Amino acid sequence: MRHGNIDALGSLLELDLLKLAESETQWPANFGQKPRYEALHFRRFIERWGFENLGRVADVACGSGLWSAFLAEVNDEVVGYDRNELSVAFGGSLAKTFGLTNLRFEPADITALPTLGGTFDGVWCQNVLNLTDRGRLLDEMNRVMRVGARAAILGYNCAGRVLDKFFIGFERGGITDPLAQFNLRTLENGPLHNGENNYGAPESISAVLEECGFALEGSPLVTGPTQESAQPDWEELRVLARRLQSDGAFCAEFVKNPDFAKTFPGNISFIAIKRHDLGTLAAAKRGKTKSPVEDRAAG
Repeated sequence: MRHGNIDALGSLLELDLLKLAESETQWPANFGQKPRYEALHFRRFIERWGFENLGRVADVACGSGLWSAFLAEVNDEVVGYDRNELSVAFGGSLAKTFGLTNLRFEPADITALPTLGGTFDGVWCQNVLNLTDRGRLLDEMNRVMRVGARAAILGYNCAGRVLDKFFIGFERGGITDPLAQFNLRTLENGPLHNGENNYGAPESISAVLEECGFALEGSPLVTGPTQESAQPDWEELRVLARRLQSDGAFCAEFVKNPDFAKTFPGNISFIAIKRHDLGTLAAAKRGKTKSPVEDRAAG
């Protein structure tokens, strides 16, 4: 049995979400007006990653809330968190439109969620890990999850996607373009970097997760070259990033070959299982403090 009444509204591709929600809020500027996929796409994807009948689920950086809605169909309760208050307001309208009384949204810094620890059975984290401080976000996910809970970390950029975005930024505005600069910093940091400007690598992600109290379930799903391709040399990519910044002639030749990005993994998606709490020592290591909710509870 599914929660809500999404199917009663007809084909998802035909729904004008702006029209459905305009009486209560605006459509966030960075979202499309109509869904790109039918309901079956969302449902199969959620089933593929084992996110049915988990209990209480958090959708961190939930965006428009569409994924949150389909997660709420098949779980007891879903909370969508996003720093964009317009997105949060729109998500609330979407929940009402779809009749999902078990779905709510809250504005939040996703590295400091306004909830007590150990309260979620699952965390959905899609297309965001490389856009924030990786260590702080993984630590925070660990804090809010119970031991044994699962996290779906999906669409996490690898070296190939980082390079691809560098080429896009360079074509738009040269070496000083913000997107080009962001991805050069990311490339120089390497896949073991746990702060901002980070990226993932299939061969190192298990160790990264272990440091944050998680264990990798199975093997990551990798988009990009075949498994027979050589693993990228992280140090060579760091050297490349530095040379692109400092050597104009080299950079001018390098950007003529954007297919170079396709020789590396594009992104990875995987399930992480929380094995243990990190405790106060690990939190101090990241420079974290208690959430406002925990402070109030302690008082």
